[in-house]
Amino acid sequence: MIYRLSNFGLLRSISFQLLRNIPPRGIGRSRTYSEYEHHFEELIQEPLWPHCRIFKAPILPEWRTKTDLEIKLFSGRMPDIFVLHEAIFVSEVVRLIIEDEDPFDHQFTGVKVVDKKREKVDAREFYTLNMRRYLRIDDLQKPLSTLDYSATPDEKLYLPTIQHDNNLRRLIETLPLWQHFGRHIDKEFLFINETLMNRLKSADVYGIKEYSEYAGKKGETVAHV
Repeated sequence: MIYRLSNFGLLRSISFQLLRNIPPRGIGRSRTYSEYEHHFEELIQEPLWPHCRIFKAPILPEWRTKTDLEIKLFSGRMPDIFVLHEAIFVSEVVRLIIEDEDPFDHQFTGVKVVDKKREKVDAREFYTLNMRRYLRIDDLQKPLSTLDYSATPDEKLYLPTIQHDNNLRRLIETLPLWQHFGRHIDKEFLFINETLMNRLKSADVYGIKEYSEYAGKKGETVAHV
């Protein structure tokens, strides 16, 4: 099984604002292609994987990754793992599990999760995660099989390749964490394999409730591929 984590099911429970650092002079506040994707290193698999290439993203400077988060909770609490555009926030317990399950040298930077008064909203320690594994999967012009969510236009190009190639699916299911890198990075969600998901569930991680119906209910964040 491949799980797809997004924050969509939490948007009615949380409002948020990224508190970006002021970058060095001449550099924009948002990460650019030339700063990140341009430096991706392709990892050649032996034997080659069918219809799929794997890339490793660069380590980023701390001024880029140290992005504090201001949130307002309407219900529940801060999730242990929270996927935002260009930023993934994880708690200490999630960081330790990822480091144990995925020896890929993902980058963690300690950050603050605060309210409008800049006071901590949670006693747990949080980090931004620079998730460094990216896949580029070929579009084989196959039909998309039924999912329990509405796939994005880009997903409709590469997910059918996984669905119709059992060998590729088995290989991808060995990867604990990944995002897709095609025309651009799919930043709004994160793919997780069954082994890592089971570890997160065993640790009673908050914010990984699976969809129980199409598109999920309030508080449900995990779809299935």
